[in-house]
Amino acid sequence: MGHNAGMDLLFPAYRPQLTDEDLLKLYAWPEHPFLRANMVSTVDGMVRGPDDRSESISSGADKRVFHMLRGTCDAVIVGAGTVRTENYRALPAHRKWQQWQSYQRQDSHRITPIVVVSNRGEFAPTARLFDSPPGAVIVAVPDSVATRVRQDLPANVEVVACGSSTVELPELLTLLIDRKHTRLLTEGGPSLLAALWPQVAELCLTTSPHVLGASGGITRPSPDLFGGQQLGPNASSAVTLRHLILADGSLLASWQRQPDSSLMGT
Repeated sequence: MGHNAGMDLLFPAYRPQLTDEDLLKLYAWPEHPFLRANMVSTVDGMVRGPDDRSESISSGADKRVFHMLRGTCDAVIVGAGTVRTENYRALPAHRKWQQWQSYQRQDSHRITPIVVVSNRGEFAPTARLFDSPPGAVIVAVPDSVATRVRQDLPANVEVVACGSSTVELPELLTLLIDRKHTRLLTEGGPSLLAALWPQVAELCLTTSPHVLGASGGITRPSPDLFGGQQLGPNASSAVTLRHLILADGSLLASWQRQPDSSLMGT
């Protein structure tokens, strides 16, 4: 089914055939700085399909929410490995959401940047993501590799140094917020999601109706949502279900972190 696949709200109250206006209310951004994660996984926790991409386990409804969240956020944060695997490109103009943006922020024509996080700073300068207008891509690396990365990448790509030997994610989030990017969206991958988890306020998770195991020759020692990474001693494990949507066999859930002093906006 396409992006207009029927979506029925199951929780907190049943509502059939959700409209775009319904989704905007369900996924409303708060006024304070807010970091939201959006991921898709199979029933057994695989975040990529047999082709090693998330595209093959996605669905029309998942893409509908995916594009809505991108169209209403201020910046998308993603790991360098995911950029390579998914062959990212700069975000296209979100014409469908321009009216929403005009009501929500004065600078509705501002480019929504993709913020790429990398500790090693190893990039292919010819990747299609970097063939983008100025302001469309921000690369965050540690100071130890920042000079080399600035030399390697095209001049239209902004490179920011956060941390000495590894990217200090709280420092990166502060930088983005200082630039008025307060509606922050991360699309992973698993390692970045695990590292960002202490600051994530909400996890939007689509569960795809597939069980893959290690199909397609893919073998992973820890194929779960967080890539087997530890979340840290101060990362609260408690979450609350905000809403649950059924669409074409997929379940789209919004899980809210319980209040924690480390979370953004608290």
